[in-house]
Amino acid sequence: MTRHQSEELSALLDGELEPKRASQLQLEVASDAMLQVEFEELARVDASLRTMAQDAGFIPDVAFPAERAIARPLSSLVALSCALVLVRFLPKLIDIFALGIALQLTAAVMIAFTIVRLFRQQSSTVASTI
Repeated sequence: MTRHQSEELSALLDGELEPKRASQLQLEVASDAMLQVEFEELARVDASLRTMAQDAGFIPDVAFPAERAIARPLSSLVALSCALVLVRFLPKLIDIFALGIALQLTAAVMIAFTIVRLFRQQSSTVASTI
């Protein structure tokens, strides 16, 4: 069998040949025992590869930190927004310097705590997947 015939057999198997050439090649395959064996072997390998591809095809279940942050309830985002507005503008409204410093320090500590907590969660998640 020549390479040209092998490529045509593959095209016949995939349905890529024009109808006239496909019918000619089918007649050739039916009349030639060696060509028929080659076509059957090619069809068997093709079916096996398609089965393996379907078995291997999957959608991984991955949750990225950004997706989890977006998935948080709306109430927590509203509460966070209100807290940030209070931290920023309450000291100016009341005109108490010490309150402004205290709120800024509290906000900085909360942010640092959140960053450390997220880092520890990410580290434990990575360690559990290894």
